[in-house]
Amino acid sequence: MKSTRLRNLFILILLIAGTVYISNTWSPSSYAYFLKYHLGYVDIKPDFGEARPVRSDEWAVVTPMTQATVNNDFKRFNKTSLYEEDLRINYGLPIADWGFIFKPTMWLYGWANPAYAYSFHWFAIFSLFIAGYAFLFKKFGASNNIAILLSFSLYFTGFSQFWWNEKGPLVAMFPWVIIPFFLRIKPVWQLLLFYYAAVAWLLTNLYPPVQISLAFVGFAILVLRLPKLFKLPNLAFLLIFAMLAAATAALYHYDYLKATSATLYPGGRHLDGGGVPSRFWLSWFFPAINFSWSYKDLIGINMSEIGSVGMYYYISILLVLNYRNFNILWNDPIHRKVFIGLSIAFAMQCAWMLLPIPANIGMILL
Repeated sequence: MKSTRLRNLFILILLIAGTVYISNTWSPSSYAYFLKYHLGYVDIKPDFGEARPVRSDEWAVVTPMTQATVNNDFKRFNKTSLYEEDLRINYGLPIADWGFIFKPTMWLYGWANPAYAYSFHWFAIFSLFIAGYAFLFKKFGASNNIAILLSFSLYFTGFSQFWWNEKGPLVAMFPWVIIPFFLRIKPVWQLLLFYYAAVAWLLTNLYPPVQISLAFVGFAILVLRLPKLFKLPNLAFLLIFAMLAAATAALYHYDYLKATSATLYPGGRHLDGGGVPSRFWLSWFFPAINFSWSYKDLIGINMSEIGSVGMYYYISILLVLNYRNFNILWNDPIHRKVFIGLSIAFAMQCAWMLLPIPANIGMILL
């Protein structure tokens, strides 16, 4: 009963916050930077904070391309441009084609004022992030309160915040790709929901470097919490629906993938392991290590480059953990399996960042 009340309160707060957010047409966009410094709108500025130049992928690409799609009456080829470019690109845009079925956060486009649709998209992405990761934290033993707090903590980490206005959809929708397998529904519905979520994840923001990394995380979670998925015939069905999702995304992006397959980026980007400076790796445990004491200066190339997923939670747990209870964890076969499995996955991630592992090995291990 208490759990139900907390869930209902959480939903109510999200609805109220969403109403305020969308009615004010807020978003995390830094498009004001482009309008002010490139088009001469001197007095334009965000409602809060200031527009930042560092996330140019958003204000110079995603947002203006979204605007172009709206001005083009949501058609695939941009007739408002001299180049008549194809708008089916790696960034998900509200194009009125069959792929729109897999872009639920954009469904207000064509029905409401585009400013409200754009704001709804970003608030939906935020809500999916908080709810999705809270769900996964619960599956690893967190209480409702702790799961929500951890989800917000993850939202306020460097990677989420520094890349949010462009990579937000990618990290926010990931939990929903594997959540269907935790639901108490028939396996066929789990697979269908998995297929839909996976396609939506790929079409809303196609960026293999991050999606491949998250696929590794998803694999580790499912192996540890739902090992039955990797026994026949479940494994066969899982692989079939995963391939169907990938094929659907590839079909939708066929022209884009064909045109870019021979380019250095994204088609030819292959890197060996060991390319992450130790200072960035240490930011997992010391989130402020790449900032000056004033937090105004960065030690690195730019804010996005140093945006590792660091949390002060790691430090606090090392300080307050009751190490005498480790025997209780170790003597429980289920908890011991999860602990060993997560430790191995963590070690593999660290090895890829720190050791000169060949790219072909990294490709096999995701």
